[in-house]
Formats: sequence, structure tokens, C-alpha cells
Amino acid sequence: MTNCILLADHFRINPNEFLALAGWPTLKAFDSQAISQEQLPPEVVEVALSLAKITNPGTRKDIATSFLTLINKCIDPG
Repeated sequence: MTNCILLADHFRINPNEFLALAGWPTLKAFDSQAISQEQLPPEVVEVALSLAKITNPGTRKDIATSFLTLINKCIDPG
């Protein structure tokens, strides 16, 4: 199962595709819905587009993780 997830990450595809092909159950954590830019508030689109401009993948991931930490604290302040 772990190898399927790692391969999917490497090939940048949804891990559930590899999991299903390998006979593993799919995981809800990897379920996603396509959201169009029109469905998002403008400030969300601006942040996402700005993050995409960061060329260093490690830096981009660190910043995205920081944003998510802040967002999660606001969603569930408990």
C-alpha cells in the first residue's frame, strides 16, 4: 500500500488509482473533487496562484504546510 502511494506521488496522480489497480481499498483521504476557479473566492485563487509561482518544491511545500497549519487553527480553534 505504501509503495502505491509513493509511486502515485512520484507520478503526480491520485494514489487511489494505484491502490485500486493493486487490489487495495481506496482511501477517503485521497478522494478529491475538481473545483473550478470560479467556485473559489478571489483571495483563495490569488494565494494558490502565488504558491504555484514558487519554483523550489521544498520551499513551496513548507509555505503551503504553514498556511494549512494556520487555516486549521482557525477552522478548529479547540
